[in-house]
Amino acid sequence: MSTRKPHYPVPSEERTQAMVEGVLRGSDRVVALHPVQQIDALGRTVPKRLRPQPAVFPPKPPVEPRRIPWWEYPLVAVLSVYHYVTLPFYWIGDKIADGIFWLFRTPKRRYKLKHLKGGWNSHAGGLVSKTRPADHQALVVGDRLLALVHVGPEAAELAWSVPREQLTGVEYETWARKPGVPRSVVRFHFADASWGDISANGLGPGWQQLLEHLPKH
Repeated sequence: MSTRKPHYPVPSEERTQAMVEGVLRGSDRVVALHPVQQIDALGRTVPKRLRPQPAVFPPKPPVEPRRIPWWEYPLVAVLSVYHYVTLPFYWIGDKIADGIFWLFRTPKRRYKLKHLKGGWNSHAGGLVSKTRPADHQALVVGDRLLALVHVGPEAAELAWSVPREQLTGVEYETWARKPGVPRSVVRFHFADASWGDISANGLGPGWQQLLEHLPKH
């Protein structure tokens, strides 16, 4: 699960609520919402054509260029050659190790580690691909819709939505890696037989309220 934080000021809960309600005004009424994040293992596999570029998020500040001393140039050249020569062997080794581990995993463990089923064009694929790993976004349960809204410092925009009847159930697991900092992974099951995982940190009353309005799988 991603632990990265936005590079811009995150609006308060009240401000987030107001902006989300403004985005959905006229199309749905907000029942519950909570910030969510993309799972790192999925973020690396999302096709570039599906990765969102929300206008509500400010660009990252430019990094000041570092003056490179002369002796680093030959060192970088040697390391680059080493990297490209050894990369295929590392890739093959990883695939062999993954296959061996897969053979010894129980079906329950395989099910848990597979974060997406149904492909990127499914309902689950749409939710996962539009969820960003290090930005402020809210999963919203409305009267009619299940939606994902990107929330920037000054504005918000609708990233993804489906009718609530398309959601058939959710599974979730909660734990605390650090005392007092609970986290959760939620698996959303949809009517097209797809499912996908997203994560949430800092679970509070709003999280329980959101789960109460979602059907259990």
